Amino acid sequence: MNNFFHLSCRTPFPVLASLCCLIGSVVLCSLGVWQVQRLSWKTELQHHLDMMMEQSDLPRLSSSDFQNSDGGEIKRGDVALALYPSKALYLNGYVENSKTSFPVVIPAKFSGEDVYVAVIAWVDDVKNPEKWRGASDYSADLTGLVRRPDFSIFKPKNAAQKGEWWRLDYSEMSDFWGLSPVVPRIFYAENAAPIIDGLRPYRVETHLRNEHLQYAIFWFVMAGLLIVMWGLRFLRPYLQSA
Repeated sequence: MNNFFHLSCRTPFPVLASLCCLIGSVVLCSLGVWQVQRLSWKTELQHHLDMMMEQSDLPRLSSSDFQNSDGGEIKRGDVALALYPSKALYLNGYVENSKTSFPVVIPAKFSGEDVYVAVIAWVDDVKNPEKWRGASDYSADLTGLVRRPDFSIFKPKNAAQKGEWWRLDYSEMSDFWGLSPVVPRIFYAENAAPIIDGLRPYRVETHLRNEHLQYAIFWFVMAGLLIVMWGLRFLRPYLQSA
C-alpha cells in the first residue's frame, strides 16, 4: 500500500517541457553553427579583399565580370566606361566621419556595348540633384571594386520619384534611368575625379564587418542557459521525487 502511494505521488517526467527544450536547444545551436560558418566565410573573403587591394597589376574588366549574382564574389580591376552624370542620384544611409553624407550613384555604359552599370564615384554633403542636370557625359578609365550590394531588410524601400534611395536595387535604378540592361553588380570607383565643386571621391570600404564570433558565442550561451533552466525547473524536482 505504501509503495503504491509512493508511486502514485511520484512527479511525472516532463515530456512536453523536455521536447520544447530539445527543439529550442537545437535551434539555438544551429544559429551558433551558422554564425561560425559565416565567420569562416567572412574571414576568407576579407583575406581575398586584402590581397586584391595590394595588387598593382590589375586585370581589365568587361561586362561579363559584372553579371554574376553571387554575393560573395568581389573583383577589382580597370574598366573603360562612358559616364552619364546628368542622371545622378543620391544614396541615403551613409555616414562618413560621424557625419551624414550622400554617395553619388550614376549610370555608365561599357565601352562598345549597350550594357549599363551603376557606379558609385563621389560623396556630397547635401542632396541637390538639380545641380547635375546640365552635367556632360564623358568617358573615363576607372579602377575599382565590383560586387553585389547587400542591404538590410530593415532599410526603407526606395521612393524613386521622391529622390529617396536607400537600396542599391539595379532593377529599380534601370527603370528610373530608362536604361537597360543594368548589370546586377555595382562598381565602386576608387579614382573618379570630382566633376563638380564640393564633391569628394567615394571612400571604398575595404574592411568588412565581422562580428560573427560574438554572435556565435551568444547563441551557444543561450542554448546552455536554456538547458540549465530546464534542469533546475523540471529535472531536479523529478529526481528528488523519485
